[in-house]
Amino acid sequence: MGYASSYSTRETITLTNQRYWVVIKSCLSRGELQRAERFLTKAAISTTGTASVEPDVVEYRNAMVTASIVDWNLDDDNGNAIPIVVGVSILSGPDFEKIWGRVDELNSAPSGDEAAQFPAEGVGGDQGTGGGATEPGAVPPGV
Repeated sequence: MGYASSYSTRETITLTNQRYWVVIKSCLSRGELQRAERFLTKAAISTTGTASVEPDVVEYRNAMVTASIVDWNLDDDNGNAIPIVVGVSILSGPDFEKIWGRVDELNSAPSGDEAAQFPAEGVGGDQGTGGGATEPGAVPPGV
């Protein structure tokens, strides 16, 4: 199993109305996390010229959940599928919180199991078999 595939699993969450479900990624990419985290570092300047950072936690959570959803079976009153691009704003509060809780848990610091699966010591291409670099090499001048 390669690096990317070790983080490409999916998880299905059953919503409050158990007829409906949402499939989420088990892990967001660094790029997806960065796009969401930008909402936590919005700078603002008041009318008096005072600068401050005003995190937009609501938009951060919306971005995290939106980036995580890969499929759902939500439909409108006529039975027509609601496209995911419509966004998480159509979810009920309890359903959004259920999804957010799991997204937050999945994208937090590594669990004990994950840390054991990917130990820091000995990380390298060959794992002691002589097949690749196990330590970073020197960076040539001018690079």
